[in-house]
Amino acid sequence: MNARPASSVMDLSQLSTPQLLETYGRVLAELRYGRGVLRTNNPPAGDYAEWLMWKSLGGVLADNSAKSFDIDHPEHGLIQVKARVVSDKPTAGQQQTSPFRSWAFDQAGLVLFDPYYVVRRAVLLPREVVEPLGTWRQHVRGWTLSMSGVLMGHEAATDVTPRLRAVAARTEA
Repeated sequence: MNARPASSVMDLSQLSTPQLLETYGRVLAELRYGRGVLRTNNPPAGDYAEWLMWKSLGGVLADNSAKSFDIDHPEHGLIQVKARVVSDKPTAGQQQTSPFRSWAFDQAGLVLFDPYYVVRRAVLLPREVVEPLGTWRQHVRGWTLSMSGVLMGHEAATDVTPRLRAVAARTEA
């Protein structure tokens, strides 16, 4: 195996967090659409969305073992964050959340990223709005819902898109 010359390797330590994620998104796009190696674009969307939501709203980021929520916030209560990476013309499947395994939270934080991990839309919605819209999926033993334009634009939604974008813009490596 031939090693590439050091001069052709990008120094990733000099990039900001959003720049690293954009680069990763471009790699995923090439592997998926250019080479057919990958089938989805999901990772690291969930972790990044949780982090952005936490940094933009404050509160306490829950341990990964917390089943029903990701952030404990003094004003918004327990927040369960769900995220997806979607194409320019999202399909219904791209907008489907990962499963909600319980409804033991107060707000759902829903985040849609473009293919380069730029926040397209982010909202907070009361559990009372999202729970009745959930569809039980036996194979994943949880409820899913579609982060469609109708849901993301619901009258009870609090748009937090600018706040998440601001955090991403000022984040350093």
